[in-house]
This record gives sequence, C-alpha cells and structure tokens, in this order.
Amino acid sequence: MSSEHSRMSLIIVLAICCSVGFGKTVDLDPDEKAFLMSISMGRGLYYNYPHIVNLNASNFDVMAKGKDYSWIIEFYNSWCGHCLRFTPTYKRLANDIKDWGRVLKTAAVDCSNPKNIGICRDYEILVTPTLKYFKPHMNDKDEGIPIPRVMKQRDANTSTISVHDLRNNITLELLRRTDLPELQPFSGGDIVDPRKPQTLYIVLVIECVPMIGPQLVLDYWNVTKVTVRPFRCRDNRLRTYRIKDQADEAVYVMKRGKVHHSKEISDEYDYSAYRSLDKPSLEETGDFTRKGALTQLHRYFSKRGITVPTPFNLSSIKDISENLREAFNEINKGKKPYKHTGEVFQVDIEGALDHSLTMEVAIHKKIEGEALIALQNYLEVLVKYFPIGKGGKKFLYCVRKRVKHAPPGFGGKMFVNFIQKCKDRYNPGYVEPNNGWVGCHGTVPIYRGYPCSMWTMFHTLTVQAFHQKAENPQEVLSAMKGYMKNFFGCTDCAHHFLQMAANMEKEVKSLKDSVLYLWAAHNKANKRLHGDATEDPHFPKVQFPTSKICKPCHKPDGAFDEREVLNFLHHMYTHINTVVTPTQLGFNTTYAGGTGHHDGLHG
Repeated sequence: MSSEHSRMSLIIVLAICCSVGFGKTVDLDPDEKAFLMSISMGRGLYYNYPHIVNLNASNFDVMAKGKDYSWIIEFYNSWCGHCLRFTPTYKRLANDIKDWGRVLKTAAVDCSNPKNIGICRDYEILVTPTLKYFKPHMNDKDEGIPIPRVMKQRDANTSTISVHDLRNNITLELLRRTDLPELQPFSGGDIVDPRKPQTLYIVLVIECVPMIGPQLVLDYWNVTKVTVRPFRCRDNRLRTYRIKDQADEAVYVMKRGKVHHSKEISDEYDYSAYRSLDKPSLEETGDFTRKGALTQLHRYFSKRGITVPTPFNLSSIKDISENLREAFNEINKGKKPYKHTGEVFQVDIEGALDHSLTMEVAIHKKIEGEALIALQNYLEVLVKYFPIGKGGKKFLYCVRKRVKHAPPGFGGKMFVNFIQKCKDRYNPGYVEPNNGWVGCHGTVPIYRGYPCSMWTMFHTLTVQAFHQKAENPQEVLSAMKGYMKNFFGCTDCAHHFLQMAANMEKEVKSLKDSVLYLWAAHNKANKRLHGDATEDPHFPKVQFPTSKICKPCHKPDGAFDEREVLNFLHHMYTHINTVVTPTQLGFNTTYAGGTGHHDGLHG
C-alpha cells in the first residue's frame, strides 16, 4: 500500500473509530463502520462479516472441501463496480438464510487478490460477481453450479428482488440433495422428524409447488421442539389431520393430534386474510410467502414460550450507501476535490498491462476459439502501440510469439508460464503498481485503480496508433472490444463497453475517429456514473477535459471543439509522466525522471 493510501486509510480508520469527520459526527452503524474499515485497509468486501466465510488460497482446501454441508460462494473483484453494488444483496442473502448454516454456508473469494488467482482459475470465474453452489463433500473435480440472476441483476434499487430469487434458486439446488428427505413433500411414515425427538408441534405447509415449505424446514432446522413438514396440494394424507381445504396453500400447526388452522396462529386474521397478509412487494410476489409464514408462526410460538426465527429485515442492510458517502465527504472536508491535470503516468498504464496479463488472462482455464483470437489481437496492438522501452517491447514480442504458436490445451497456467519465461529472458523492467497507482489512485483501494488504468491504457493505444499513422483505424478499438468481451472481469463494465462499441464499425472511419470515439464513450460513462455508489467522492467523474485544463477545447456555447480536443489528447497521451511514487498529486510528487515525451523507460 502506498504512503498516500496508508495516510488516507489511517484518517478513515481514525474517523470511523471516533465516529467523527472533521468537525461533524458521522453516524455509521456497526456494519458500515466494519465495511469502511475493511475496504480502507484493502481487505476485500466481506472481511469479518458475520455469516460470510472469507475463503482464500490459504484456507480454501481446509475450510471448504470435504464438508458434509453445501456452499454458496461469491467470486468477486474488489475493484469491480458491479461487485460493490452487489455487496448489500449478498449480505442480505447471508443474513436471510443464516439459520440454514448446518445445511448450507455462505462464503466469498476475492479474485482481485493475486494469491487467489489459482482458485478463481480452477473454478472458471470469467466474470464477476459470480455465485456458485457446491454440493457437500466438495473435491478438486467439483467446479460448482452457477446460480442464475446475479448476471441479470443490474439495478441496485431492485436488489431485494434478487434476494428472493437467489434464495429460491439455492433452494432448488438443495432439493436435489438425496441426503435431505426432510425438504421433500411428506410421503408417509412418522410425521415427526426423527432428528427432533423432543418435537411438541408439527407445522404442515401445503403448497402445489414446494418452495416455502422446504425453506421453512431449513429456517426451523435448529428448533428442536418444532417439526416442519411440506405437503403437496391435494395430498389425501392431509385428511388424516382433518384438513379439508387440501387444494389451498396454507400453514397448519398440529400438537399431539390437535390441528390449529392459520386462523389460530393469529387471532388478528382469519384464513383468507392470512393468505393475503403479505401483499406483493419488492421482496416477493404472490400472497403465500415465507415472510408471512415466519411472521405468523413466530407470533404463534412466542405465545407458547418457544423461540423460533423471525423474518430478516432486508432493508436493515443499506445499499452502498448514503452514510458511507457522507463519511467520505466529512473525512475529506476542507480538501479540494482532485482536479485532473491532463497527465498520464507510466506506472498506471504499465500496471494495467501487468494486471490484464497476469490476472485477467491468466484466470482462464482454457483459452481457445474466439478468446484466443481476442488475446492474439490484444497482444498485437500492445506490441505495436504500447509505449515502453526496448526490453518491454521484446517482452511483448516474446509473449505474442508464444501465444501465436500455443499448443492445444492452451490456458491460463500455460500463459503465466509464457509470461514468466519472457520476463526472465528480456527483463522488461516495467513498473508494477505494488505500492499503489499514481494518476489512478483512489481514496481507498476499491476506488479507481485498475479500471481507471485500463481506460488510460486504451486511450494511450488509440492516440499512439494515430501518432504512428497506423493503417487500420479500427484495429485498436476492435482489439479492446475483443478483450472486454472475453477477458475483462467486471460484468457491468464489459456490458457497457460492448454497448458503446456496438456501432464502432459504422462510425470509425479514420484514426482521428478512433481517438475521439473512445474519448466520447468515456465521457458518456463518466456522465452515467457521476454520483453512483462506485464513484470515489474525492475524485468525481467529470466531462473531460475541463475548461480549466483545456480552455480552447470548449466552445462559447459549452460544446466541445473536437479539433482542439484531438490536439489536447494527442499531447496528453504522447507525453507520459514517469512518476513512480504514488503521492498526492499536486503536492509532494516524487519523480523518477521528469515529464516529457516518452521514449522508453528502460531502453
């Protein structure tokens, strides 16, 4: 971690611990305090969070494999905006099913941690966030079952819908377990669960399509005095318990031969009122709901001195988060927001290069077909247009050649081996941002960083192609499009980039068009994300370049003068700053070699 990040992290930690910013109390609940502290220290999105196990390369085999319970594991990148937005949803899910812990545990793996690259490659985590379900007794051959809906969940405002859908999809997987007959509709025999000899009450859950019943079985797994039994509609066995309305979905409670209808569960509601008690909402649709059943059963059993689960209040876990934004604002009070000076830093674009090769490409178990072509095209534009010294150029040539002649079965492990052999041979000496980014540093590690550096590198490549008068004006953008589709780890980012590039073939006819097309696309992204939860409050997203750093770029009516913008971008991305020490820009910046036209750091 850089000295600047360390200083900012210390300020944030002190502010959290004292619950104050500079001159004003910041009221954060314990979860928000813990979350802000963990991201400030670069510990990932779920560090020490209750009900979510943090798995990594050191503990994965010991903690996850060979257990007699199932796992639901989120694989994420801590720099990924979509992952950050999904964090509250996953926390809600973990809390919502916490009583299922003897059957299913929730966990998370940070794929942006280089130490975890092997895990994420083994389980073929190509986009994030990815949720996978693992059966009991997980082994090395078990790749997990993807849980749907995560990839479709793009609107943070509907995250509670996602909790409902995720819970149902997980339940469907658990219903496939042959060692959990308790989850299946009752098929005869002893109505009392043999695991619960102390049972005093039996809850009968009648459903035409079993879902709430199995979930209530799991919710009541640890309640020794209550057995929950799912029944299918129209099951003739229900007559044994004097239940006449066998076609209707309902909940009954039985004690030693006495049946209590849902009317007796709550004196406030008769049967029909109970069925419509929990009206369709953001959380769930339909009248017969788990939440309604849990609420009524809790009321019933509380009167009888039995402690049972209550519905988890999903809204108690806030979205990412107005209070966190307020905390950052208070912490940075009195500071001027960072103003982009129009400088590009070698450490940032070389950091993007290194991360893209050693993390994002390397995570792929297999690289073949379209993905292999995309990698070859990406390496081709890096060789041609990436500004680096002679050793770096030879390194890129070496990697490109090895990939071009890669044998069948080529994948991430072999690619990492190619990288290492080419490094050993040519000693590229490029700067890896181990101590932090410079132009792309954020207030805390989850902000800016790698996505910022990739934008910077992409702009650099389009301008360098323009500068070198390349033959194909679409070459760089096409290579970027292929990379984003096949290798970029953040689902949301890749989705929006591909949307942006949809009309590229029609609109880009010259090298000038290529530079301006990417510039305009980046400004559209900045406009869309301005004020978003993933925006670093200290580094607001603006329309670039601002009039303060390029007055000629702005016409009197406020529109951009594209000719001046092109001149500005050409100068910006061909005069690369060789700062290598991450410091607060504009203050005590340490230079490795001044600012000027980049002819190669290590040549």
